[in-house]
Amino acid sequence: MSPEKYSFNEDNRLDTLVNELNEIYKNEENKYVVIKNRDLSNLDLSGQLKLSTVFENCNLGGTKFDFASIYIRDCQAGIDIRGTRIFISAIESNFAHMQYDRFTKVGNNAAGGNNSIFTRCVTTREFREFAKKQGAMFTDKDSLYGSIPIFKQ
Repeated sequence: MSPEKYSFNEDNRLDTLVNELNEIYKNEENKYVVIKNRDLSNLDLSGQLKLSTVFENCNLGGTKFDFASIYIRDCQAGIDIRGTRIFISAIESNFAHMQYDRFTKVGNNAAGGNNSIFTRCVTTREFREFAKKQGAMFTDKDSLYGSIPIFKQ
């Protein structure tokens, strides 16, 4: 199934999309938003993610993020995280076209006190080296699913 394209106008924010989807969940620690099957490519989500956000089967190509905790599963995730402190927990997603710079922080307690983790994800060798130096983890093993409680459901 192809993700449905979503766009913003002046009065339209991610909050509107969340309300439209009515998919706010609560786990033991906090609330989080689940966004599924959406094309959010080339959107600027800076300052719009107030809750931890889960993206499933979304196109995030060129989507800009700032400080956030995001969970990504089965997405085209060529995200723009230049200059950000971000926690990413990802499974089976493609980050080959992700944009980052020397100011990007994905490890060493980047956001929310955690290091990012990428399970069975496509990334560039350069990004892996950059992120590993900061403490981010990359694995092809299922054993790390247990550390991603949102994906246990």
